[in-house]
Formats: sequence, C-alpha cells, structure tokens
Amino acid sequence: MSIQNPLRLQYRYHLIDAVGQVVRDRKSARAVVDELRLTDDRAPVFMKILLDELHTLEVFNCARYRLTMSETQDWIAANRPH
Repeated sequence: MSIQNPLRLQYRYHLIDAVGQVVRDRKSARAVVDELRLTDDRAPVFMKILLDELHTLEVFNCARYRLTMSETQDWIAANRPH
C-alpha cells in the first residue's frame, strides 16, 4: 500500500471537491490546495494526487467527481487547465 492510499481515503471528499473546483470553476490546482490549508507535509502529497486525478480524468469517469460529461468535455477541450 502506497503512502497515497491512506491520504486519498482520508481526503476523498476534499479530492472530489478539488477536482470539481478545477474543472467546473476553473480554479488553479494550487489555489484549491491552498484553500484547504493542509499541513506542510500533506499539501505536496495531496497536490500530487490531485494532479494525477486531473491527468486521468475523462468523460467516462467524471461521475466519481460529481461532474457532468459536458463540464468534463469542455475542460478537456480547453487543454485541461489546472
């Protein structure tokens, strides 16, 4: 089990919200992570998880982040701004 798995589980709701803010609200990943006010040791790990999720986000798996297919497709078409 990697170190990311326990953190991913602990912050799963924050991750869902963070992906939504980046995709739907077009906030930067950095701004979203800064708003979470994570500790200095957890923020970089959460950022990596967030960026990994954004990199693999597709229309077929967008529901896990409570995103619509059209929101996700628009974000992908805009070259995945993050």
